[in-house]
Amino acid sequence: MRGSGFSTRSAYTIVELFVTIVVLIILFGLIIDTANRVRRSSADQLTRKILGQLSLLMDNYYTTNGKHLPPVFPLIEQDSPTVLEESLLQANARRNNADFIRALRTQFELSSNQGSPASTRPLDIFSGLPLSLYDEASLHDPWGSPIVFMPRQHPLIGLPIGERFFFFSAGPDRQFLTRGDNLYSYEETVPIPHSP
Repeated sequence: MRGSGFSTRSAYTIVELFVTIVVLIILFGLIIDTANRVRRSSADQLTRKILGQLSLLMDNYYTTNGKHLPPVFPLIEQDSPTVLEESLLQANARRNNADFIRALRTQFELSSNQGSPASTRPLDIFSGLPLSLYDEASLHDPWGSPIVFMPRQHPLIGLPIGERFFFFSAGPDRQFLTRGDNLYSYEETVPIPHSP
């Protein structure tokens, strides 16, 4: 009798262990899924905030410079008949990003120098961002892609109402031509003026 009781208890313990392991695996999966959703939501919110800030800065540039936009290397030529490779788009995006950041920083420094003592001026337009996003020469989204300035709408990239400039992020997949997860400044409530 003792032998049969011992083997039954041993088998029951193995089943309990198996069930416990399965429950833990399910719980870890749920925790990881929740963490990924929170991270994605946080990245989305930060990117939208940056896009809104860029729109306000460009609006100021546009108004201050006689309704002219800065010369920025285009991501895609307006009348380009072919779709570019993603690697070329990434290279174009880096040049585009550096151009508009340089223009906005110059405008910011000019406006900050007028009537402000140097000790009270902010260090830079995005000085509060982590170095992984902003290195004073380029600005990236939380997924590592450069944020891009579009002086006008483009059917492959984005179509704001009217002929407006906008900023956008390639989103979590880091692909500029997959519009489903791209984030656009014109989706925000920030008013964006018409480009010339």
